[in-house]
Amino acid sequence: MAKEYLVLDDRVYTETDEWVKKIGENRFQVGITDYAQDNLKDIYAVELPKIGENLAQFQAWGQIESEKGASELISPISGKVVAVNEDGLGDVFDTGETAKTNVYGGDLFNINKKPYETWLIEIETDNEDQLKRLINPEDYKGKIGTA
Repeated sequence: MAKEYLVLDDRVYTETDEWVKKIGENRFQVGITDYAQDNLKDIYAVELPKIGENLAQFQAWGQIESEKGASELISPISGKVVAVNEDGLGDVFDTGETAKTNVYGGDLFNINKKPYETWLIEIETDNEDQLKRLINPEDYKGKIGTA
């Protein structure tokens, strides 16, 4: 029997297992799915973009490191980074001029425990049509074998 993964109906998904959720006018949160965190195993580092950085849809914007190795994080939508989640991920951030990297030892990241509550970045965009190029919850369940 296939493993059951949580897929929430209030967001849309990417082929690369990120989710995007509308949280306000032209504002969206982005994170990784339950399926992604389970396949990555223990996550121990996340590279986040800087606030103000412009991202293009389906382009890499950072990476996530886990016991399985490093994986690129892909932006589900184009827009400007208006927030990064420094709170939900752990303790240590490099706050220099480069992208922020979170390294957390000991316990698992919240992202392993609560992948839909632990967003990584917030993006502002005025082009909601690009959401149509993403995967709806039912189709995403089929993609990962949870249908």
